Amino acid sequence: MPGRLAYLIGIEEAKAYPNIVRRFMEYIWFSRLFRALIKRWQIRSHQGRYPAASVIEYVEGDGEEFDYGVDYIECAVCKFLRAENALELTPYSCAIDKACQ
Repeated sequence: MPGRLAYLIGIEEAKAYPNIVRRFMEYIWFSRLFRALIKRWQIRSHQGRYPAASVIEYVEGDGEEFDYGVDYIECAVCKFLRAENALELTPYSCAIDKACQ
């Protein structure tokens, strides 16, 4: 039940943004500049300067099935929850991410 609640909260949060803001966010997320920023983040994430941060891999899309993706090799939220002995909460944090997409 808490997972379903987290999912519903995520959906309502996404709906709270005006339509024009959601469209602008979509434009930004699929721009060349944003992709370049993600690629830069990938390089920095592998340098290990911040051990508690996420480590990611940029995945180039084929332009048909998907545009691009981000694989989380190490998740900062999981690291935090592990440090707090609260790993049972990880499925709920991911449920919120899925609802906001």
